[in-house]
Amino acid sequence: MMGIAYEKILGLEISGRPEYAAWCHFSYAGYTGAYCEGGAVLLLIRAAALDLLAKLNTFNSRQDACQRFTEAQLLIHQEHSDLILRAVRSADLSQVIRGFNEIYTSLMVQECYPGLTADVMASLFNSLGSETLAQITEAIMQT
Repeated sequence: MMGIAYEKILGLEISGRPEYAAWCHFSYAGYTGAYCEGGAVLLLIRAAALDLLAKLNTFNSRQDACQRFTEAQLLIHQEHSDLILRAVRSADLSQVIRGFNEIYTSLMVQECYPGLTADVMASLFNSLGSETLAQITEAIMQT
């Protein structure tokens, strides 16, 4: 729908973990990535909008904004969806990496989203860009 290319891979040995199998396949081919389903994109959204999410946080807690699942924050703050989309659209790479590094200090976040690094997040952000990331954010908000 958004024009993002994808590749269908035949013959992977999945063993119940398709994301991990795809990650192994592409890592072996020299690509950077992660195997936490949509977690990398969700974390990218949170990192891009972290300063705003911290300001909107019900508990006035930046730590809560770092640790609370992105989907929950988008739902809780749906009346501020225009501000969240604006924050994501205006995010730049340094802001996203700063936000990711702050969020990823949490062991809970690391457990939920294994294998992520600042390099992976930078590659993902550079591949998508802030406009496509905002479109993904908007699509999540509408579900």
